[in-house]
Amino acid sequence: FIMLIGLNIGATGQNKPALLMPFNEGKGQIVSDLSGRGNHGILGKNTEIAEDDPGWTEDGKNKTALRFDGVYGNYVNIKNSPSLNPDKKLYLSAWIKLKERPESGGVIINKGWGVYTLFINANGFVCFAYRNERNQFNSLNSKIKLTINDWHRITIEVNADAATKSIGIKVDGKDYFYARFKGSGFFEKDSHNVDIGYNSTQKTGPFCGVIDDVVIAMRIYKDKKRK
Repeated sequence: FIMLIGLNIGATGQNKPALLMPFNEGKGQIVSDLSGRGNHGILGKNTEIAEDDPGWTEDGKNKTALRFDGVYGNYVNIKNSPSLNPDKKLYLSAWIKLKERPESGGVIINKGWGVYTLFINANGFVCFAYRNERNQFNSLNSKIKLTINDWHRITIEVNADAATKSIGIKVDGKDYFYARFKGSGFFEKDSHNVDIGYNSTQKTGPFCGVIDDVVIAMRIYKDKKRK
């Protein structure tokens, strides 16, 4: 098992996550995926050092982390793979510390043209958006504003494979949005990359703050401790 703050992750077998990034490198252009699936990332568009790359910081929730300055092109770029395309279950998790509220929305995790996006909207609320297999776009608002310069753990849980299909947004282990829905299918598939800190496909939503311990999975994990 790999233990992140607030979460126990089984990193072997069929239950391993699609992406597990604790940002422990502290330097360099490569960001390692410890899930065993090989979904490693790079800072910015390529491995060459650029001024608009995110920067390493020791001010992480769990050792080192990445600092995003709210500028366009400031992101972690993760190449698309089948393991990053959900079917009927999706789990997203990240520790974040906002430096300031985004003027036009700040992306935490994004895939392609809105297949799934965890973000802070222009009003400062934690939100989740997704595009289903019918190409219908949906956006959900938790109605919770995060405090600035404080660490918060954001979690998205989608389960369309159960008798009672549900989707939820949690902040620091507490439910702030929960809904049930009907339908057989859920996520649209696409070939675009996954981004952390920005939406490189649409060139929108630069995040301003620090991000640590990012998890993407196609199963639901339980917190080791609820608040």
